[in-house]
Amino acid sequence: MHWRQQCRQLGALLQQAAGTCAFYERTAGDFLKRFPGEFSPGQFATLPIVTRGDVQRHHDDIASRSVPPQHGQTVSTGTSGSTGEPVRFIGTQLASFYWQAFNLRDHLWHDRDLSQKLVAVRVGFKDVAMKNWFGDVGETTLETGPCIQLAAESPISEQARRIVSEDPAYLTGYFNNLIGILEHIEAAGGRLPGLRQVRSFGEAVTEQGRRYVREKWGVPLVDMYTTRESGYVALECPQGGYHIQSEGVYVEILDEDGVPCRTGETGRVVVTPLHNFAFPLIRYDLQDFAEVGAPCACGRGLPVLIRIHGRERNLMKLRDGSSRWPALGTPDFRTIAPIRQFQVVQHGFDDLELKIAVERPLTDDEIHRFGEFILGHLGHRFKIQWTFAAEIPRGKGMKFEDFVRAFEPDEVRG
Repeated sequence: MHWRQQCRQLGALLQQAAGTCAFYERTAGDFLKRFPGEFSPGQFATLPIVTRGDVQRHHDDIASRSVPPQHGQTVSTGTSGSTGEPVRFIGTQLASFYWQAFNLRDHLWHDRDLSQKLVAVRVGFKDVAMKNWFGDVGETTLETGPCIQLAAESPISEQARRIVSEDPAYLTGYFNNLIGILEHIEAAGGRLPGLRQVRSFGEAVTEQGRRYVREKWGVPLVDMYTTRESGYVALECPQGGYHIQSEGVYVEILDEDGVPCRTGETGRVVVTPLHNFAFPLIRYDLQDFAEVGAPCACGRGLPVLIRIHGRERNLMKLRDGSSRWPALGTPDFRTIAPIRQFQVVQHGFDDLELKIAVERPLTDDEIHRFGEFILGHLGHRFKIQWTFAAEIPRGKGMKFEDFVRAFEPDEVRG
């Protein structure tokens, strides 16, 4: 049922792209000539994948020359460029409506009390107090408690101070930023007595981070998979795993050969937002990786992802051709040394740079034990180069990555 409904919407999107977007006039037009009626997922997969580079180079040709008036006004926006490849795109009021609908669905799935206070830490927004969780849209449709919006660009210490003073029931923001805030509050002996739930987005979530929030703060952490370009991709199910939001986006998880992954396999995330006719993104590579899950027992019927691994640059690669997603943990390293922050950068198959921000100079024993801690989690005997800093800056988009691969295997494979 889901594919039949998606196929109908994909057909309308392809018609729009072929008729109003120079970038797609040939590819989408030829496809519709070959498959004028219904088509299969395999047939749809014959269309070329669109990359971030394509969007950068061909923005004006991807933009539609004529948007259906019932889709509402258009707005130009863009991504933060955390991949090093910022992109610009155009949205519509209809696409924004679906964004809000999935946002509300997430609140309802997790039985949040909308009358309580929400604090949202976001990039590109000023500190502001709003009367409603949903902004101007919510004020005319749904009564909620206040939403305190904080700028993620401000220092962690300032974000923590504001959050303690607000004592929200719900706290939402980038995963690593939220963990940093909570650890700062804990280290200062602060409390959040009203906190009911932490809600994350925008970064890969670790099980260690989930455990920290649950054990130290006594509340669950709920994640959601969203991107600026495609909106809500998947929402975490109350019973575990993530449900793809099939009403808004068609998602393919593909292996290295472009073949759809089976249950338990991890592959590249390729999306097609179904309702943005102003800037069609047909088979768009998000540069993320995710693991396919089995059908969920909850009965919702939506496809399942088990976990979102993050970007390819967060994937550790070794000389024998193997690769793995590092699980470095979040709070455990504090038992070894007074380290406030660390980041691992892989410069080669056997070379790591370990950046650390410390509260005081470390002893030789602490440096040795922390190095062994990292190597043990990575499962490989890397040569470590140590870099000490007062603070490790967050990347573009204010995201923080604890592991970054800074080389391509083909550059050094001899």
